[in-house]
Amino acid sequence: MGRKWRPPRHARSRHSFGRSPPRPSGNPGRPPIPGAAPNWTARQRRVDELLGTAEHARRALQASTVTIGRLDHETAEYETLLNVGDLSGSKERFPAKERHSVGDQPGLDGIFEGHGFVRATDGGRADDPGIVSLYQRGLCSEALWPINIGDSLWGLVIATTRAESNILDHDDLDTLRLVATHIAAAVSQAQRIAEFEELALRDPLTGLGNRRVLDERLQDVFSRPPVDRQDVAVVMCDVDGLKIVNNDEGHAAGDSLLVDAARSLADAADTVENSKVCRIGGDEFCVILDGGRMLSAHPVTDLALQLFAKTGHNRSLSCGIALASADILTQGDLLRRSGEKACLRSRIYRR
Repeated sequence: MGRKWRPPRHARSRHSFGRSPPRPSGNPGRPPIPGAAPNWTARQRRVDELLGTAEHARRALQASTVTIGRLDHETAEYETLLNVGDLSGSKERFPAKERHSVGDQPGLDGIFEGHGFVRATDGGRADDPGIVSLYQRGLCSEALWPINIGDSLWGLVIATTRAESNILDHDDLDTLRLVATHIAAAVSQAQRIAEFEELALRDPLTGLGNRRVLDERLQDVFSRPPVDRQDVAVVMCDVDGLKIVNNDEGHAAGDSLLVDAARSLADAADTVENSKVCRIGGDEFCVILDGGRMLSAHPVTDLALQLFAKTGHNRSLSCGIALASADILTQGDLLRRSGEKACLRSRIYRR
């Protein structure tokens, strides 16, 4: 007999996503092609949403386990994203790398046609491959439904039982179909949130991290004891002659100049681990090198100047370098010191 299922209350709220673990440092400070970082906040929201939905569905179905998997169309495999319920044996709530071939389980290939199924040991032939599979896995019943987002097959949701007193049937399959529909809506919403949040961290012209990314990264640096941040260097760069290009050749040419500068800085910074490049406004860029002090800062700056010079005639950057030494007390002081050095070089350029 089917059980009545409704989306969990927290899943119906756009703002209740549960407690999240500490936020790791990301790296969105790159141009669009070489390296946008995944958005942690939206990813955590999606995990919380899927976890709550799966647990609520398990209780509604009185299932032993509910599993949500993501389909890899290229390999015809699905990766288990999460399990809830009975995690005995080798099952984990969030498996690191658990993949299953669609062809390994009888009837599973029907998901490509949009079909789900339910099967149980008490109503099938002993020689039926699907029933044999249940016995081999110690299950009494199993129900599966594909998760479709738009016209694309995204994944699947599976409910299983081990007790003969609780056998899943076709009414339960209808319930699982509703669960799959809700999961699809939750994933779609999380993806849209991820896109918006990523846009909020990017400079729209260059694709680099914006001032918000810079501030967050420097907050992390200055949360450390002074002795632990002395290896951090900041390189502030101004694009020389941007105003002249805008006036003489138009703003499209000026935009092209800024994009070339962004790529030159990003390519140079990529030679050092734990680096970030941000555009903080107008013709100003900032590179954070977390480690190496001047041993990293000077080679990165020199390489950026060389790369940018190759992108067009008479192109140059005015750059200033500052270290997060013990006498630098705030992130503002660090930026001012590097900015003053860049400004001095800019005055020399204008002469």
